[in-house]
Amino acid sequence: LLIKDAVQAVQPQLDSYGHQLTIDCANSPIVVEGDATRLLQIMENLLANAAKYTPARGKILLSLQKEQE
Repeated sequence: LLIKDAVQAVQPQLDSYGHQLTIDCANSPIVVEGDATRLLQIMENLLANAAKYTPARGKILLSLQKEQE
């Protein structure tokens, strides 16, 4: 849900640069303890920076995976 919200927030910026965003996430949900507002802000900032600093019509890969505990 957090990733979906972050992508939705920066989608206009991704579209304006003509970027292709690929999301590679785990099949099962990954739970993170933390401030949901700040986590969303961090994800939005990462995606916005990727859009800003990737050459036009570039490919951006967002990959999320759980490390072994």
